Amino acid sequence: MNHELEELQKQKGQLQSKLQSVKADELSLNERVKKIELKLEAKELDEKVKELREAVTKTYLRLWFSTEGASPTSVLVKLQELGFKPTSGQHDFVYDWGRPIKLDELFELGNQVHKELKRMKVLYRLETE
Repeated sequence: MNHELEELQKQKGQLQSKLQSVKADELSLNERVKKIELKLEAKELDEKVKELREAVTKTYLRLWFSTEGASPTSVLVKLQELGFKPTSGQHDFVYDWGRPIKLDELFELGNQVHKELKRMKVLYRLETE
């Protein structure tokens, strides 16, 4: 009986030792998991930042001229003064903000365009992406 008790105590000690080892391994694994989670969060944030940078806003302008309004050349000069660049394709001009913008900035530019093109009797369409 004494021998069995000693053997059980020995086994209990071995199990406690293994349990401590497992707990240490668990802590190590939990730390690794936390590090991985933090890396994933950082990567997600980096991707969001990249998306925001890639989502740099551009404002496109399409024009319609009439014989009652200013010449295309004079309109070109005025729009370039406002920061627009001529482009080909679906749009006639593009304003590259170079960054994400606030809505009030867009309206400020829109008001400037409206004022000038109304004075020049040119119809237009603004589109921002």
